[in-house]
Amino acid sequence: MQQRVPHPLHDPRAEAVLARLHAQGDKEFKYLVAHGVGSMIRQWVTRRKPDINWDFLRDKLVPLHPDKCRLAYVLCRSLNARRVVEFGTSFGVSTIYLAAAVRDNPPAGPRGILIGTEIEPTKAAAARANLAEAGLAEYVDVREGDAIETLRDLGGP
Repeated sequence: MQQRVPHPLHDPRAEAVLARLHAQGDKEFKYLVAHGVGSMIRQWVTRRKPDINWDFLRDKLVPLHPDKCRLAYVLCRSLNARRVVEFGTSFGVSTIYLAAAVRDNPPAGPRGILIGTEIEPTKAAAARANLAEAGLAEYVDVREGDAIETLRDLGGP
């Protein structure tokens, strides 16, 4: 029997959003696996190079496992991170954990910030909505577009 790890956030709003998003990710996982296996078989039969179907992935939720998200939260807390950068915000699952860590770190000057970047506009919009629902939007700057451009200026170390 697997032991349930306590949630580090101690934030009912964020935890409710995360429970919903992790459940959604679990449901979508089987479709991602089926698509991936089918794609690998086609590539093996046709001897073609792997090709990522971005249209298929455009609306898919592929969150980090909750244990990895909790680890990211704990690492940001232990580092007393004040400025965090996330490449590939997607629907905002890991973003919620990272933003909560920035919020929970002791103040040392100006409020901390998480800068996230997402190239897919629908995912960026979903992330913003999820962050607002979790009560963490004020700690996050979700930048939409190519990371080469959106992360050019981080405004500090």
